[in-house]
Amino acid sequence: MKRTFIYCLLIGMICSGLSAQTLRLGAAAGLLNANANSDFSVVGVTIEDLDDVRNIGFYVGIVGDIGVSDHISLQAELNYGNAGDLAFFYLPIQAKYEVLPRLYVLAGPQISLSSEVKGIKEVLRDIDDVAGNDANLDSVLRTTGIDFSLGAGFEITRSITAQLRYSFELTNRYNGPLKDSLKVRTATISVGAIYFL
Repeated sequence: MKRTFIYCLLIGMICSGLSAQTLRLGAAAGLLNANANSDFSVVGVTIEDLDDVRNIGFYVGIVGDIGVSDHISLQAELNYGNAGDLAFFYLPIQAKYEVLPRLYVLAGPQISLSSEVKGIKEVLRDIDDVAGNDANLDSVLRTTGIDFSLGAGFEITRSITAQLRYSFELTNRYNGPLKDSLKVRTATISVGAIYFL
């Protein structure tokens, strides 16, 4: 179902881009600050709030920008980000609005696919040991998450754009025996540039 939704959304974006005839493609790269937080609660009361993993790394990817009107466009990206013990593929699909000439804001959903979450596993192993569970962490950590992303950018030239974005996870990555008490979510801040062809 998730794949069907993604395919339909991408096809819709491509079709609207063809009718608007303002499809721009490019490459993105920059710095990535990724962190993962775990909240352990009992009966809705937070017992422990851990800022488990915080790493700085990089991201690279491809960008498609489809103009909808003079001031509004849809920007889709496929990025790979690596920050120490956290590595993800990101697919943000965002509405982009030009608030001033060359200055824009953007917001929208993002799908994140984990490829490496070693730091999260280490912290969860400690929590599971304390709670008395012997869960296989590969089976209780979800690899796919739904995020919300927002940011701003500035077009330095027609081809080069600087961009700042913050993304936070809406879903819980943990799906183990403590799922009602333990929430694991990631968040990222990225600062980078886009080069449009």
